[in-house]
Amino acid sequence: MASKKKSNLPNIFDDSFYEFLRSVENFFDKSMQQLKPFLNHETIPIDIHETSSEVVVEAQLSGYNKDQIKVEISGNQIWISAEKKEITETIDENSNHYYKEQSLQKAERSLTLPFIVSEEETKTTYHDGILKIITPKKKQLESRMDYF
Repeated sequence: MASKKKSNLPNIFDDSFYEFLRSVENFFDKSMQQLKPFLNHETIPIDIHETSSEVVVEAQLSGYNKDQIKVEISGNQIWISAEKKEITETIDENSNHYYKEQSLQKAERSLTLPFIVSEEETKTTYHDGILKIITPKKKQLESRMDYF
């Protein structure tokens, strides 16, 4: 039978160390629960393809109405954002109980194209949860400084 050699080093992995780890984990769990309402942003999935004369961006925005979606164009950038606010309200007059809950859901995405996007020539449509942005191709920007 082999004898176990006892170390003179202190054991840092005793119960107090694991108790410390649990308290740190609980702290971050509680902190994340408190931050969750502020982190309610989604990234919009997009698909980009091009033809010989235009660039087509398709953004998946199912669950949003057309009036909850905003497209902004500036230079060679396109910003897509969507926001919906839902309010659930329940009133039970028999038990004198009132319940109201509000939620806010946001999604956003920006993309940079290698040419200046013309807002006047860009067309957008929204059908069955898909936002389609079609913009004609323009002369490519020469250098990175042309982006600004």
